[in-house]
Amino acid sequence: KEFSNFEGETYNTEIKDLIGIQRLIRKHLYTKPIQTPVQEMLCNALDAMEMSGKEDQPIKVYLPDLSDGMFKIRDFG
Repeated sequence: KEFSNFEGETYNTEIKDLIGIQRLIRKHLYTKPIQTPVQEMLCNALDAMEMSGKEDQPIKVYLPDLSDGMFKIRDFG
C-alpha cells in the first residue's frame, strides 16, 4: 500500500509492517495500551458525527463474542 505524508512524499509498506508498528506503539508508547486506542476510535467517531451534523444519531459499538472476535465502532458521519 502506498502512503503520502504532508510534504507529498510517498512510501510503500505492507500490512504486516503496519501491524508491527501498531503493536510497537501500543506496547511502548501508551501507558494504557487497550484504553487509549479505543478512546481514540470513539473520539474519531464522535468527531465524524459532529462534522456531518448527525450528532443526534448513536454510534454503534460491537464487542467481541464467540462468533466474531472483532471490536468494532461504527459511526454514520
